[in-house]
Amino acid sequence: MSLALRMMELFSGMAGAHGTYILDNSEAIPGEKKKGEGVTKREPVTETLWEKHLAGEYSLGVIPIKADNTCVWGVIDIDDYSIDIQSFAKRM
Repeated sequence: MSLALRMMELFSGMAGAHGTYILDNSEAIPGEKKKGEGVTKREPVTETLWEKHLAGEYSLGVIPIKADNTCVWGVIDIDDYSIDIQSFAKRM
């Protein structure tokens, strides 16, 4: 099984839609979130999208709540880029 298919299995969610983040052309400021726009696309999450996401070519945001209102995973989104993520993870 490919890594993309395994990720689709582990992080299954809303089948017919996903989020993405489209960067604008402004210069990134170190320590800050890159400027852009979050968009919800009414398109299926595919193996190809996962492959592009894993290659760093596409920002894929899987919607964790499925059409039947169930959920098999969750995530915390930390937008404070001054946090040392490795130190934070070791405290968990």
